[in-house]
Amino acid sequence: RYFKKLTGSTLFETVQRYRLEAASQLLLHSHKRINEVAYESGFEDIPYFNRVFKKWKGVSPKMFRIN
Repeated sequence: RYFKKLTGSTLFETVQRYRLEAASQLLLHSHKRINEVAYESGFEDIPYFNRVFKKWKGVSPKMFRIN
């Protein structure tokens, strides 16, 4: 509760946002496959990564890389 009071988000949300930002950078600046990007960003479940990424960015990881 203390962390959320200070930051406005839970520790889990903060870590997830950090992982998704790292994944975004990898998608933009590397030619690694999406599953490799997910694993390197700390996601072990590819469908979960795709779902969370789309929820956060509004597009799938594949479309994010293309645009």
